Amino acid sequence: MRQPVRPDEPVADDGDSLANLQLDVGRDDYYGHSGSWWDTQDSGLLYHLDLTLPPAPAVVATATSSGTHVDVEMSTTPKRDDIEYRIYGLDGQFQDQSEFASFTDQAPIGETLAWVFRSVDDGGFLGPAATLRFKVGYGIVDENGTLLKDTVPPAAVRHLRAIRAGSKVLFRWDAVADPIGLRGYRISAAGVKPLLVKGTSAAASFAVVRGKKVTVVAVDKAGNTGVAGTVRVSR
Repeated sequence: MRQPVRPDEPVADDGDSLANLQLDVGRDDYYGHSGSWWDTQDSGLLYHLDLTLPPAPAVVATATSSGTHVDVEMSTTPKRDDIEYRIYGLDGQFQDQSEFASFTDQAPIGETLAWVFRSVDDGGFLGPAATLRFKVGYGIVDENGTLLKDTVPPAAVRHLRAIRAGSKVLFRWDAVADPIGLRGYRISAAGVKPLLVKGTSAAASFAVVRGKKVTVVAVDKAGNTGVAGTVRVSR
């Protein structure tokens, strides 16, 4: 025989909806109460069904490298400040979760690294998966290894020197190698229009560059620039 139901006891019958049920009838004990004691509805393990939350955003990631050192940067679209980042391998294995939008890795030049990223919001909800494949020393590649975007700047210009030759100054520097190829070397000085040259030397009027600091930077075909070499022309 069915036991009588207390007046303050919720009843669940076939067809009852969740909206018609309450965890705490009268809301005076542990859920949604007005007292000063801890309230179950504030638990981080519960999601308030009466709230409308925006979905967790998609992650946009990129990477670059210097030698074998790899830097990965993440952001979300739209941008959100309440987001953490989950990192997985291509096999779906969880690797890390962090509030920081960047991390570093290490791999030989020419090796391809790959990660899957998902954002996670304050409610514990995950955004869509985003995959990043990066070939160290080259840039972003697709699953077949085809370069999609060169994100790696050329190496630094080294051993830049200025040699006076009459009314001219001859600048020379060591060649910079880039796996994708260089557009050239950009030469700059205050008050002088920048000049892009193909080779590892250039000449300028001594009167124009006298006493000025001259910089030379390698520019690759994607427009990335490396660290500049500098030299000051004597007076």
